[in-house]
Amino acid sequence: MTTKKWDWPVITILVVIHGAALACIFVPPTPAAIALLVTFFFLAGFGITIGYHRLLSHHAFECSPLQRRVWATLGTTALQGGPVFWVGLHRKHHQFGDKDGDPHSPRHRLLEGHMLWMTRLDSKSAAVLTALNAKDLRELSKDPYIRYLDPGFGPLIPWAATLAVCALVGGLPGVVWGGFLRTVLAWHATWLVNSVGHRFGKRPYATRDASRNVWWLAPVAFGDQWHNNHHARPAAAVLTDKWWQLDVSGLIILGLERLRLVRNVVRWKAAVRS
Repeated sequence: MTTKKWDWPVITILVVIHGAALACIFVPPTPAAIALLVTFFFLAGFGITIGYHRLLSHHAFECSPLQRRVWATLGTTALQGGPVFWVGLHRKHHQFGDKDGDPHSPRHRLLEGHMLWMTRLDSKSAAVLTALNAKDLRELSKDPYIRYLDPGFGPLIPWAATLAVCALVGGLPGVVWGGFLRTVLAWHATWLVNSVGHRFGKRPYATRDASRNVWWLAPVAFGDQWHNNHHARPAAAVLTDKWWQLDVSGLIILGLERLRLVRNVVRWKAAVRS
């Protein structure tokens, strides 16, 4: 029987920040604190869905090096790890979707795919991540700024900067609501796509995994609630194939394209099927 190797630094961060977020019970929100929560929740959310996910992981569109750095920085404010780590982990998820090797599949337990996978080192094997799509990861690491964001304290610095802004603008309520509670809400928004999005909902496409579309995640998933659509055509910049499906991140990408700030946006029909 293999002994589990616990990732104690990650466990500590999870416990401390969830505990700090619970202080919202005792610290009433102010208008400034609510504004900080909403602002940084959306910035971090789009940093993950547009930056980490569609730009860096799937090359769904192209942009300038400066804009890529901005998206990577916004993704880092979600405190979900550096961009190279996140991209490697996500590509591993696509390669082994809901099979042995998938780092966060909920096929056995919902909580396993939601957050428990992060508490073990074996789920995030550095050797596997480095070997998987090594060429693409090396290309991503060539940018010294992206490389700076990944190891050690690099991923903590942009998040800590948002915490400092919350303190300066909103005081203690700003830190609790705009800093810690916002971080926990953003965490669970992403994790719900990983867990619920592979257990509940509809499967219009017969993908090799158990991914599902979960429309009611729309308020927090920024378009990634169409998870089965995404697994069917991972490179698509917009994840919808029906007029009534709302993909806010995809609409932002299309808006940036119209402003000529991004290019080579991969359309749904042109995206390669999974």
